[in-house]
Amino acid sequence: MQITLLEMLWLFVLFSLSGWLLEFFFRSFRRKRLVNPGFLKGPWLPIYGICAVLFVLSKTHLQESYILLKILAYLSTTTGLELINFSDVYLQVINFIIKCIVYLCIATGLEFFTGYLFDRMFHIQFWDYSNERYRIKNYVCLKYSLCWLALALGFEYILTPVSFSVFYKLPSNVIKVIIITVAEIILIDFIYRMIQAIRAKRKENPAVTNQQPMDRLLEFADIIKPLYEHPDVARLAKYKHHRETSRLDHSMEVAWLSYVIAKKMSLDYQAVIRGAILHDLFFYDWLSEGPRFHGLRHPRISLKNAGKVTNLSNIEIDIIKKHMWPLTPMPPRYPESWIVCFVDTYCTVKEYVLVLKKVYEE
Repeated sequence: MQITLLEMLWLFVLFSLSGWLLEFFFRSFRRKRLVNPGFLKGPWLPIYGICAVLFVLSKTHLQESYILLKILAYLSTTTGLELINFSDVYLQVINFIIKCIVYLCIATGLEFFTGYLFDRMFHIQFWDYSNERYRIKNYVCLKYSLCWLALALGFEYILTPVSFSVFYKLPSNVIKVIIITVAEIILIDFIYRMIQAIRAKRKENPAVTNQQPMDRLLEFADIIKPLYEHPDVARLAKYKHHRETSRLDHSMEVAWLSYVIAKKMSLDYQAVIRGAILHDLFFYDWLSEGPRFHGLRHPRISLKNAGKVTNLSNIEIDIIKKHMWPLTPMPPRYPESWIVCFVDTYCTVKEYVLVLKKVYEE
């Protein structure tokens, strides 16, 4: 089953809200008082919504792999190998085991990444597994990973069919507006809270904030100069990207903000700068020309063009190829890629908000 973008947004919104309710009742019951379980202002936990989307996407690939297993079983019996007699039940058991492993990796990996990111960046701990056995750096533990696996299986066999049956019964135009609106509100809420967290961290340690700002600018300029002066990159100044902003200005802002964040997190900031400045390296006005499904296709177009400009590392390739996630099916592989992905979204929203503000003032 191929899932559409609107269906993915529906799952994201629905289970972001449902996850918040689940955590709200669970934590409030344990602490004997009302607890807001989320980092955001609104009643949603995006980690649950992201998990729901990843579960459905992985299920699609697992179904395809099940077909491949049947083909393999058929070939093994017809070519005389006959190493294993693959029955249909046997294949189903293998597929179920693989599914459990994939679901466990998705849920545990996302939990670890979220816990590590916020603890490393802002010293915020949403959960603490220090008292649990079989844990990894207090971010994940075996007991809760098995709980997430049970929820994932319940999601596949019970919640997914119910959620899609509700989705298909609702008026298409109404539900589209509602889903997109709520998803945008969640995104804006996330960006707003991230800005607040960054500002709070700066107030806690002003010495770090004010430490040699000119040195940072010089380091940034030194890294970006060879690419900035390349004729193909310079051409981006001729194209409007988000109404009032040129594509080059947009890429420069994404590169600078991503560099600042990556530098604070002790990540590969050089790859972040290079990947960010090249992430939108395409040469057409996407509002009036270019290929269909621009949002899905332009990362690969940019990657192809970037390969002609310079040699790219694996991180830089991942940054360019997946900066439009979740429009791109596979999520970013590296923390550097996640930074550019989020910063790119933030800059895009900010640029459109500035346009709307200008229109309103006029």
